Amino acid sequence: MVTSKRVVKRGGGVKSTEAIKASAAPKLSKEELPVFNEALRRGEEARNKMESALVEYGSWLLVHVFGGDTTAALEHRKDNNIWMSLVARAGGKTLRVSQKFLTVAVRIAAYDKRLQSDSWKLLEPGRKELLLPLRDEALLREAAEHVVDSTLGMNATRDYVNALREKNGAAPVVRVTVPKIKKMFSGFRSQVTDKGFLQRIGKLAPTMDADEKKALKDEARALEAALAALRKKLDE
Repeated sequence: MVTSKRVVKRGGGVKSTEAIKASAAPKLSKEELPVFNEALRRGEEARNKMESALVEYGSWLLVHVFGGDTTAALEHRKDNNIWMSLVARAGGKTLRVSQKFLTVAVRIAAYDKRLQSDSWKLLEPGRKELLLPLRDEALLREAAEHVVDSTLGMNATRDYVNALREKNGAAPVVRVTVPKIKKMFSGFRSQVTDKGFLQRIGKLAPTMDADEKKALKDEARALEAALAALRKKLDE
């Protein structure tokens, strides 16, 4: 089984992306901590409400639009007149949810009914959505079991799914456009060149252990190599 490159290793080793990001965040004062903790609580509460709404809507769509037929909901949605009419209205004034929301909701509902997997049932909709590109039911069951057993977060689950798809010859296709690339690079550059950010990194550096420093240095070197390859392509 393919595992995520960012899973935390027992007994030490490379830390997760989330742990590295957390270590680079500014240290909060005693006065700031209560507000931060409340923001975390409210954020989790908001996520639960949104995911609950998605599950409820998907279940309704499966029963009332597709007659509870999971095959129709997963493989033949375009043959359903009501569904195609909903898709046409998605994102507009009469249906202010995106087409993606519609599709994810009904696909999760279909797999909730079809998959006989305790691990799948334990996953919240957010991580279920990340597993949807795997499509194959056996692979979905296997992936759900791994995600639950390894307690993978959202970022690690996304990395794991991408690794599985690459292994099975179905790596995700990234749509590349000039404005998208420019926006991505501009946003990253403005963040890492910000004086405040660099100062925080300077303050954190002495507190990092060897594994944390190595992980960040490895990422920096990989980024340098990727940028060099990009410049070479642009010069061709």
